[in-house]
Amino acid sequence: MEKKVDTSEINKLFEKAVSYFNMPLREEAHKMFQKVIEKDPKFRTDDGEPGDNPYFYMGLYHDRGLDDFETAIEYYTKSVELCSNDSASYEYRGLCWLRVNKYELALEDFTEATKLLDIYGQAEMLPGLDGIVVEVENRLGGGKPNKEYDDYF
Repeated sequence: MEKKVDTSEINKLFEKAVSYFNMPLREEAHKMFQKVIEKDPKFRTDDGEPGDNPYFYMGLYHDRGLDDFETAIEYYTKSVELCSNDSASYEYRGLCWLRVNKYELALEDFTEATKLLDIYGQAEMLPGLDGIVVEVENRLGGGKPNKEYDDYF
């Protein structure tokens, strides 16, 4: 017999984890997001907003907090698998692809994020992402790198 999941309890835990993440009490939030995943690996909030699941935040934790881009990519990928119209997961995974020198994959993710923003009218893209995309295309085409964007690569 399959154990019934208490979604209200999981939702409260997720909300508390997001709150801790934003404080920033990221290590504590990370543990809470892990508990959410253990209780319900397919958990998403009802709001349908980008980043509405624990995998997105786990990706942010590894990406921004630990500079562990490969692990962050794995979490952002799980977020995309859970919600294929999550523009934020595509954007942040694209930035991680840049950090591991996989420019073609970064462009694919940025293109998908842009498409989703147009379709669903989700939150604005990261500031300056249009410029980053132009710079990725420039570097892929063999152009001289623009030093202003070196922090992204």
